Amino acid sequence: MGIGDFAARLRASIFGEKKKSRLQIYDPAKIQEEKGAASSLTPADNSKDNNANFNIPEAEPENRFYTVKAGDTLPIIAENVYGDASKSKLLLEANKLMLKNPDRIYPGQILRIPPID
Repeated sequence: MGIGDFAARLRASIFGEKKKSRLQIYDPAKIQEEKGAASSLTPADNSKDNNANFNIPEAEPENRFYTVKAGDTLPIIAENVYGDASKSKLLLEANKLMLKNPDRIYPGQILRIPPID
């Protein structure tokens, strides 16, 4: 029994408090009866096009990662990954927290390769 349990029991015995639960469980049927919301749970339109009203965002392209090898530079990596060495600025921006100097990358570093918009 920890000090927290002791304090909770002492408070309960002095003030008649019940132990509060952090987990609240809701019964949908009970809520439905209380609010009289049985009709709000059924679709208003029973047509086949109910799903047409949902706006589902497109998934964003995921980042890839590249492990730096001996002799790599940001322009060489950009050329290999994007086919354009001038995209090295994009690599620098995506990894700016790790790369303070674009001329200092080391074998074994893992760089984030962002997708091109």
